[in-house]
Amino acid sequence: PRCKAKSLPHKVEKILTWKWNIETPDEPPPTSSPLKSPVKIENEARLFFVKYVHQSYLKCEWVTDTQLEVYESVIYRNFMRRNDMTEPPPPEDPDNVVKGDSLEATLFNCGIRPEWLVVGRLIDSKNYSGSTRYLAKWKE
Repeated sequence: PRCKAKSLPHKVEKILTWKWNIETPDEPPPTSSPLKSPVKIENEARLFFVKYVHQSYLKCEWVTDTQLEVYESVIYRNFMRRNDMTEPPPPEDPDNVVKGDSLEATLFNCGIRPEWLVVGRLIDSKNYSGSTRYLAKWKE
């Protein structure tokens, strides 16, 4: 339900890619007779890899289509209109796909270049209620 969609931590700047999210229920599948067609018990939904405004590419995360539809409807509708939503896009370089669930593997497979994560220089720093925030110039 739309009313139970978890809010997003920041405003979404752009959607980088998407994939299918297939959730299987905890119960075992019902036994079906050979005469009946198999019952589909999976709930297919899309997960979108998003970058937030004023956040690094290290802060990118997967969010559900319901969250985007509720909280960032314009970006969601524009992405759906511009892209083919029948199959997820392949990785940028299929020969160099990195296996694993680590953040680095996910970023690389979603087309985020490593140069985007390297700080070129620090421009300024300020203290906000006990924590220091830095304004950084990125390499690229």
